[in-house]
Amino acid sequence: IYNLERRFNNLAGFTAGDDRLPSRCMTEPANTGKAEGWVSRLDEMLPAYYQERGWDQRGAPTDETLKRLKLT
Repeated sequence: IYNLERRFNNLAGFTAGDDRLPSRCMTEPANTGKAEGWVSRLDEMLPAYYQERGWDQRGAPTDETLKRLKLT
């Protein structure tokens, strides 16, 4: 279902640029809790996430992924 939802969102104009946290999360370390001192490395992690999902660098499911899941 997640790939179908992602495909729908891509067709509606959503791109990898929409897979972002607020800039504060990307630049300021957390100051409390288990994430204290941590700054998100989302930009570094997204390419590997997309690859694991079977998506291209734009964050869209590849044709191969859609065919494998019988969503075409």
